[in-house]
Amino acid sequence: MSEDWKPRKDMAFPVAGIGASAGGLEALLEIFPRLPKDPGFAYIVLLDSSSEHQSHVAQILSGHTLLPVREADKHQGRDQRIEANHGYVVPPGIFPGFIDGRLVLLEGTDAGASRKPIDPLFRSMAATLGARSIGVVLSGTGSDGALGIQAIKAHGGRALIQDPDSALFDSMPRNALAFGGADFIGSPAEIAEKLAGLGQPPLAEVSGGSPPAVGEDDLDRVLAAIRAACGIDFSHYKRSTIHRRLARRLALKRIHDLEDYLKLLNNNPAEATALSQDFLIQVTGFFREPDLFQGLIEQVFPRLVPSPSAREPIRIWVPACSTGEEVYSIAIALLELLEPVMYSKRAAGWLWATSNTGVRENAGRPRSPAAARNRAPN
Repeated sequence: MSEDWKPRKDMAFPVAGIGASAGGLEALLEIFPRLPKDPGFAYIVLLDSSSEHQSHVAQILSGHTLLPVREADKHQGRDQRIEANHGYVVPPGIFPGFIDGRLVLLEGTDAGASRKPIDPLFRSMAATLGARSIGVVLSGTGSDGALGIQAIKAHGGRALIQDPDSALFDSMPRNALAFGGADFIGSPAEIAEKLAGLGQPPLAEVSGGSPPAVGEDDLDRVLAAIRAACGIDFSHYKRSTIHRRLARRLALKRIHDLEDYLKLLNNNPAEATALSQDFLIQVTGFFREPDLFQGLIEQVFPRLVPSPSAREPIRIWVPACSTGEEVYSIAIALLELLEPVMYSKRAAGWLWATSNTGVRENAGRPRSPAAARNRAPN
């Protein structure tokens, strides 16, 4: 996914999408009473739950907060424009998307076979808003929201995830955390405090404009601190990405002076790790670049098929494998090619996958077989 995204220039305020399922209402009732009346951005709440209270979420939340909250009108469709300093609750059975500054609402029967409405919402927010997108994952079952959080992070947005130990149902927060790179992990009350500051300078300024300039000498000191703490050398990494992620991290920490941040980096290895994880955003997916995979299948892999007299196995190394979707995609494509010759020729092979990120324990557990089927080349 390219970082050269084109956010809406007239969408000057951030939007926070809050996704939850079972146990989510309890978490929301800890967050909304702590939100200011004018946070500086809009909230979209999606509670995908079978709770008897689901159809009354907007009414319940509006009675516990100063922020104007209402249920999004599904009959307005594409005309549901989002306004700053307002909260919008997605009605039950609706699949939302965020397009062109509007909340698009589809009936469940029109939204396809997917039963995970949070991921598409987060993805569309990321694509439309870029760094002005904020994803919040609260209590719930399953893994909805995990892929969407990954998209938000890839576009420079922010990810806030409920501490699984504070959630009534911890599957959703744990799956979101498995991708790494969360900007904040905490209880609902702590998330509310963090959200209250996201719409205020300096973070709002970074979200809406260019990152502050950092000299090359200062940048080298930052990279040296990361190398000392994490053992990863970013000196040849894309400079624009490093500048953007560093500015974002300074804003999240509400630190104005780079010298103060350097002191934090040198004295706090956890912060150095967090910054390195921000650089190493997990952008992956099954058959993510279809044209490239088509080239592998038609031009590269056929040359690797061994002759009857071959003695060497096929060896493939996939670096920077993230959570493993690309590895499995290559394995699927190669095995389909080898199947006709498996019993007539020597067709042994080795496939290695490595990663520097904090999600290595999840590699080899790809998230969505359906995604692989939908995106695989013919």
